[in-house]
Amino acid sequence: MTQELLAVKMQINGCDITRSAIAKIEVGQRHLYPDEIVLLQKILGATYEEIFSI
Repeated sequence: MTQELLAVKMQINGCDITRSAIAKIEVGQRHLYPDEIVLLQKILGATYEEIFSI
């Protein structure tokens, strides 16, 4: 999934996030907010352990 598609899916679900913010999260330049973590888990179908694994 592209950063753009993920950002759009999160926006549709009420999260105000940009593709740029997702890119920063991926490289550790921005932290995740709790509501973003829950939504990422839902959209990606991933466990919390998978989201937080390095």
